[in-house]
Amino acid sequence: MKKIRIIARNLLCVMLLFLLCGCGSNKVEKATEQCEIFMKALEQGNWETIQGNMPLDGLNSRMPEKEQQNGVMQEIMKSMTYKIESVKEQENGTIIVDMFIETTDLKALLESLPEDISSQEEAGIKMKELVATTPRKNFSAKVSMVYVEETEDFEIEIDVSFANAVTGGMYDLLVELMGGVE
Repeated sequence: MKKIRIIARNLLCVMLLFLLCGCGSNKVEKATEQCEIFMKALEQGNWETIQGNMPLDGLNSRMPEKEQQNGVMQEIMKSMTYKIESVKEQENGTIIVDMFIETTDLKALLESLPEDISSQEEAGIKMKELVATTPRKNFSAKVSMVYVEETEDFEIEIDVSFANAVTGGMYDLLVELMGGVE
């Protein structure tokens, strides 16, 4: 009888460990899956996916009306490829997703515009044409997936490295244009 209790207690401990370990990995898997869905939407040029979440140092991430008309940023996002490098759960339950992003180099795209462009509309049309042939740039980026207990889901928080990557280096370009001020 004593052996049965010991075996039952050990079995219960193993089951509890399995459940506890399984919950953590399930959380990581769910966060990874949600991040993949987010990235697939971006690859399709879906600006609304990140609208309001682009921390470009106070710049409004809502798509400007001119961008809605010419769609250069959507074309840059469609040119993007990504690879998730690591997914790690922090002590506070936040999941950090580190990734590698390759996309059109915005600076090279702007430099490739002919000098005889006479309007923003003409520049937008030409930029869309040039996205496919413009050199690409590699970025390291980070996404934080914050678990929200009320909804049992994750909120995506992106940092400047991510915003910079999906825009082809817009943040780097702004820092360069402002004379290196960060």
